[in-house]
Amino acid sequence: MNQVTFPLPRPKGRPGLRAAEWLALAEREATAQEARIALALATGIDDEELLEGLRRLGVSPRTLPALELVPAVLVGWADGMMSRLERDRLRVLALVRGVSEAHAAWPVLQHWMLQPPSAEDGQVLLAGLRARLERLPVRARGKKAKGLLQDGEAVARAAGHMLGGPRVSRAEREMLSQVAAHLGATAES
Repeated sequence: MNQVTFPLPRPKGRPGLRAAEWLALAEREATAQEARIALALATGIDDEELLEGLRRLGVSPRTLPALELVPAVLVGWADGMMSRLERDRLRVLALVRGVSEAHAAWPVLQHWMLQPPSAEDGQVLLAGLRARLERLPVRARGKKAKGLLQDGEAVARAAGHMLGGPRVSRAEREMLSQVAAHLGATAES
């Protein structure tokens, strides 16, 4: 008995793919789309490009709490390195937000503490955070943004204590200002 087969449509720009490769590619693309949909539902973000950027950086509905730590992470890396004291402060901030070592967001945060997000990735993360903040009522948005900036200041001051006082470096002040501008808030350091 002859089996009838139907040719699979080939993705454009990939004419040499075999059926198994094409199916694997289609499965990965479907999984990525499902992840973007889940993230869109969890965040309220409807920008496909932003959702894909966040997904690529490890943000998912389960790791979403790490997004609120991005301002502190970026400030911690502002001068090109994150000290042990700054990482310790970040860990405390994470615990306050319910992100312990058992939380799904912990590995994402750990990665950001060990390797700084690129400038482009930082912009994507801040855009995601801003989109989340924009869903809040105006008063709550301002309060939340102010708290996130205070977290950044706390990280900046952590290393300053090692130098004998609550010093914040110029690079950290500049990053706080950039984060504040991106979030639509004001930096007060």
